[in-house]
Amino acid sequence: MNYVGSQDFLEVISESLISNVDIDVVTRLYQPLIGHKASMLYLTLLNYVNYNEGELLIHDNLFRVMQISPGDFISARMALEAVGLMKTYLKNDDDVKNYIYILYAPKSPRDFFTDVLFKGLLVRYIGEKEATKLALHYQVNADLKDAKDVSANFVEVFQPNLDDDSFDAKMPTNLKDTKALKVDTDFSFEDFFTHLKTAMMIKEDAFSDEECSEIERIATLYGLDTITTCDIVAQSYDESKRKGSRLDFTAFKERAISQAKFSPIIRKNNENKRYIKISGKTALADEIRLMETLSPKLYLQEKQDGVPPVTADLNLLNYLNEVMGLNRSTINALISYSLKMCDNRLVRAYIEKVAATLKRAKINNALDAINFLNEKKEKPKKTYGKKKIDQPNIKKDDDSFDEAEYEKILASIDKENK
Repeated sequence: MNYVGSQDFLEVISESLISNVDIDVVTRLYQPLIGHKASMLYLTLLNYVNYNEGELLIHDNLFRVMQISPGDFISARMALEAVGLMKTYLKNDDDVKNYIYILYAPKSPRDFFTDVLFKGLLVRYIGEKEATKLALHYQVNADLKDAKDVSANFVEVFQPNLDDDSFDAKMPTNLKDTKALKVDTDFSFEDFFTHLKTAMMIKEDAFSDEECSEIERIATLYGLDTITTCDIVAQSYDESKRKGSRLDFTAFKERAISQAKFSPIIRKNNENKRYIKISGKTALADEIRLMETLSPKLYLQEKQDGVPPVTADLNLLNYLNEVMGLNRSTINALISYSLKMCDNRLVRAYIEKVAATLKRAKINNALDAINFLNEKKEKPKKTYGKKKIDQPNIKKDDDSFDEAEYEKILASIDKENK
């Protein structure tokens, strides 16, 4: 992920022919998946194509037009990239950065609803009833059961002479198309079947196409790597059953959820190197990338050198997500900040107060959370962990501290938001 500056240049190019029907599909079908900010970013960039294609602009112009923060822009851009509506390219010329944003048409309604990932996410976010209503909106209503096709064909009307030199004329081929961009996932069927065959003696033709699609969907949703997916599939596989019913998907899903919830951070050669792709070169870029990538449980586990969080800490993480409504990257930023300010302790009363401040400030990504908390941070003498607190104020049973004390600690953070 690259962190964009307001003075960095941008150029927008459309790789596809995008019609009003495509815009309707983005707002009706894609928006429940990517959110309103990403949808509006797509429409705004498309507007740039119509009026400013090929022109170099700066990001500050885009931020002002959309009234969007750099952190929200990054999150929206990543959402568009994830669903195949956009690709981002970066050109570095000395100290000048030029971002090139390539826009693509969305999937057709037919392709959208036959794609297990897109259909599944839509049902998950808006419910099966509403998803079905949307699908019916694009249904073909013509009843042709007893009708005969009497349409003229191309040759019948134009009678082309293919020996004519006109049909050998050379034309440019790098032209816009209506085809949507294929969405990439980390799942590799080539690696999947290779591992199944060599390690578990399960052949490629053991599964139906529907089973393969569902395996990929679940692996992608829960962030499972290919090898881990193979192991879980093998545990849920029964060769004695007929093809199409050999995989117990109930057991497969349960194991996938368990693996996603409790799997440790993967390390390479016992070194503190993570299997995470990062494009920034600074420590801050690495840390934000980690916050955006890992679940709060795994992020805290990483902060604890691989030691799983205790139950009380897991309950706190669930509270921040379910009750406070913070997303995982904001929770991770809050964890990092709290550990720094509280002598590597997760003090619940302190965290709840800061979480409420972030909620009121409408912070919903790691980058904006870090900037916001650093701006509000007072000198060390006014922060927990830098100022000694008498032991009687600490309640060991619930890891909280005196109400009056934490009000002093958070006075600077909360002052502007009360």
